[in-house]
Amino acid sequence: MAFNLEISPRALGDLDELADNIKRRSRSYDIARKWFLSVLESIDTLAEMPERCPVTVEAEAVSILHVRHWARLPLS
Repeated sequence: MAFNLEISPRALGDLDELADNIKRRSRSYDIARKWFLSVLESIDTLAEMPERCPVTVEAEAVSILHVRHWARLPLS
C-alpha cells in the first residue's frame, strides 16, 4: 500500500543544515550533495515501506517532521 509522503519545511531545513555542515567539514560540495540526495532517496522509500518506521494503522501519510543528527543528545 502506497502512502502519501509529507516532508515538513523544518525537516528540509534540518537536512539542509546537516548538508552544509558536511560541506564545511569535507570541503566538498559534491560529497554534501550526494549525502543530501541519498537521504531524500531513503525518505522516498517510506512511501512504499512505511513499516521501516513506526506508523499508526489509521495513517494514510508518512510525515517527516524533524531530522536529528545521531550525535545529538536524546530528547527529554
